[in-house]
Amino acid sequence: MKYLNRIGLILAALLTVQCTEEGDKLYPIVENPGWTAVAEDFVAEAPDWQADAAGTASAPEWTLDMQGTDTLPTWNEPDKSIYPTSMTAVVRLTPFLERYATEDDVMAAFIGDECRGVASRIEVDGKALYFVLVKAADDEAGNVEFRYYNAKTNTLYHSVAEEVPYEINKVYGTPDAPEYPDFEQSGRYPHVLDAVVTVDPTEVGLVPAEGDMLMAFVDGAPRAIVHNVAEQVYTLEVRAKSIDEKVTFKYYSAAANAVYRAVEVASAGEAVYGTAETPQALTLVPEVSMVVYVEVPEVLASIATPDDKVAAFIDDICCGVGEQLDGGAYKIIVKGYEGQEDKLTFKYYNARCKYMYTAADCVDFGNGSEVGNVAEPYIMPLAVEGKHPLKMTATFCMDADFARGAAEGDLVAAFVGDECRGVATSLVTADGTRVYCMEINGSVSGDERVKMKYYSARKSYLYETEGTFRFAADMVYGTEEAPKQLVLVHVM
Repeated sequence: MKYLNRIGLILAALLTVQCTEEGDKLYPIVENPGWTAVAEDFVAEAPDWQADAAGTASAPEWTLDMQGTDTLPTWNEPDKSIYPTSMTAVVRLTPFLERYATEDDVMAAFIGDECRGVASRIEVDGKALYFVLVKAADDEAGNVEFRYYNAKTNTLYHSVAEEVPYEINKVYGTPDAPEYPDFEQSGRYPHVLDAVVTVDPTEVGLVPAEGDMLMAFVDGAPRAIVHNVAEQVYTLEVRAKSIDEKVTFKYYSAAANAVYRAVEVASAGEAVYGTAETPQALTLVPEVSMVVYVEVPEVLASIATPDDKVAAFIDDICCGVGEQLDGGAYKIIVKGYEGQEDKLTFKYYNARCKYMYTAADCVDFGNGSEVGNVAEPYIMPLAVEGKHPLKMTATFCMDADFARGAAEGDLVAAFVGDECRGVATSLVTADGTRVYCMEINGSVSGDERVKMKYYSARKSYLYETEGTFRFAADMVYGTEEAPKQLVLVHVM
């Protein structure tokens, strides 16, 4: 019996330590809970995201490669005794081939594989003409093929023989109206695309400057003769090996020391790409880059504003800032570097809530690739769980009994479920009333109910409201002049 009495005394002592009496009831003693609102991604001001536009590229040497491997031929005049008849030809090179012509070039006329005349190169009024006396037999029925060797490029060209049938005493071209044999069809680039394009470097933040260049490319190699005919308007004689080749364009900015590429792609089979009256406009992007069209998930659409911002990041470095399009999507030109294989992270700043969302490592960087489009943007997988960007303000007071026992260490906090969404600060108004002012954070989805909790530092008691109130964004729930009174009960 003494043993049982001793156990009873110990239990009574423990109850006395953990509970205190208020009125005729005992309530648990609670240590200061130290409430803090769950961490949020609010920011003080809108971010000033900027992708680095400066480059380190030196002025490129974009030149059409015309070099061949042919050797200088040895052509001899035919035996006039064997070929008593003749026809006369006066021919000239096309403007394209004249760019590469020198005095060391040679030309001859053939019927079949036999040389029937070696040309003389004569300057007439500043033009290089080739005079050929083509010899043949009385009964010659073949066609005349002209062969031309360019010494500068080590290239041997030949014309289409079927275009010039041999005729005795025929005059094929004159000094005033020379003929232009089609040599180019036998060269490296038999197909031609005449392009007239315009670029506006200011659209990507570039300043036009002396030394800027434009070039057309096929398979990464320069393929054009380019003329800058007007401010930011260029004509290009693009050379192609086949009509199936795709033509891209690059622009060098001397001011930025950087190369940009055009989004547009032409086909060599088009023959004409833009005209002098309506040049084809080119859209510039950094040379190593990709284009991404993004939009925020539907759950955030209700808080989206025209002042929101989106940017792409690689390794925490901003590599592209979004341009907001009609409809709410964003176009981001993402700049990278050669061989980059990283993933893109997107950040979305919501101006209404001054809140930052992140979608980490969600898109592979691919030079020249495009993710999403204007009609179907890529939906950024922004982390929205546990985010509470909306706010409401609340001001509370206690009834007279609680107010008398208030102390500096008291805590008042708002909860949604088990999450603390805001902690109040206390102040005493001009009429001597102690009030508790706070901001309460809420999510953009769901009907959230708020319960208030109060910790009395003097009594070490924990209280809460029996009821809840609905969270409503931007709502003012009580003011300093008219605070809401908390009706509290003990937390048992």
